[in-house]
Amino acid sequence: MYRWRGDQIDPVWFSSVALWSLSFGLRGILWHQLSDLHHDEQIDLSTFARRHTITLLHGLGNFVIFPVEMAAFVVMLWRAGSRFTFVFICLYALLELSRKALWETRLVTVVPARRYRILMLEYYEVFYPLAFLLSSSAQHPRDALVVVAHLLLFPTRATQTLKDIVKIVKDAGLKASLKTFIRKVLGKRRQG
Repeated sequence: MYRWRGDQIDPVWFSSVALWSLSFGLRGILWHQLSDLHHDEQIDLSTFARRHTITLLHGLGNFVIFPVEMAAFVVMLWRAGSRFTFVFICLYALLELSRKALWETRLVTVVPARRYRILMLEYYEVFYPLAFLLSSSAQHPRDALVVVAHLLLFPTRATQTLKDIVKIVKDAGLKASLKTFIRKVLGKRRQG
């Protein structure tokens, strides 16, 4: 792309992408090893996760790998200059907060937990690609075809995200209706 456009290669962009990819990959490896820990113990397989304590791995994931991943990702977003990425990260945060409030899900970086979701995974898989494709489409309308192609090629995660949004809207509306109903019922009992 740089050669085609006659531009200089951006070392900050490439370095941030490399560091982000490495960090996210390491976090995925740690998550995978921790998810398989029970099975690895059963067959006495020596893995990094088995040789170290959960506390150390949790700290490594939360306080070293994840912050490096986020710092590199922020640089990537800054260098890309897409406004959609900021809007979509706000939507993603709202979506995760809604899941936590309504469905009691828990966001994790590396250590699996009950009813957990891996922090930023959905953003990377759904929102991040769409942000860049939509940014490109805003400048070059024919690129909207790539958005359509992307959704046709990778429909599973985007479809699940959309289903979750619809369910959250329904659940939030139902909870609001139940709260109103309960207030009315309690109000009538107190009066009666």
